Amino acid sequence: MVATFDIEARRSPEDAPAYSIAEAAALGGVPESTLRAWVVGRPFPARTGRRWSQPVIRRPKSDPRFLSFTNLVEVHVLAAMRRKHAVSLDAIRKAVRYLHDALEVEYDERGRAVRLFPVLRRADAPRTIVIDPRRAFGRPIVVGTAMPAADVRSRFDAGDSIDELARDYDVTPAWIEDALRATPQAA
Repeated sequence: MVATFDIEARRSPEDAPAYSIAEAAALGGVPESTLRAWVVGRPFPARTGRRWSQPVIRRPKSDPRFLSFTNLVEVHVLAAMRRKHAVSLDAIRKAVRYLHDALEVEYDERGRAVRLFPVLRRADAPRTIVIDPRRAFGRPIVVGTAMPAADVRSRFDAGDSIDELARDYDVTPAWIEDALRATPQAA
């Protein structure tokens, strides 16, 4: 499913519905079922029968089938918190330090997230992939280029080696590996 954009809506690109649940789950590194529960809610048993939990991520009202870039940042935050299982006050403090280090987000002067650098390997690894709603329709690209990570994936799936791709795009093999991590493999 592909999101359509209404240029006349005059909304900022950060708020435009652009990512399917499946795509946002892959970009956020969480199972699709988990993200669906965060976005739609989920049933749970109660003394009075089954009840439904409230969603923790609010979808764009203009097209609730898709998530916005801001939602994608929320997915990354929730995924990072989920990986740490912060429960106690001390654990929450540690999680806040971890989130500061692990989440690579750039903000504008209003404090809104405008760029996301997905954590694809070690936290101290260089930023190689960026998701910017103002570039490549918000799809992951290789930093410093206009090269969509999906193009790298397509060529790799077609048989090009990591070394060939690195030579063709004039980047290191590690950058190609990150581009592959940032894009789901074709089914």
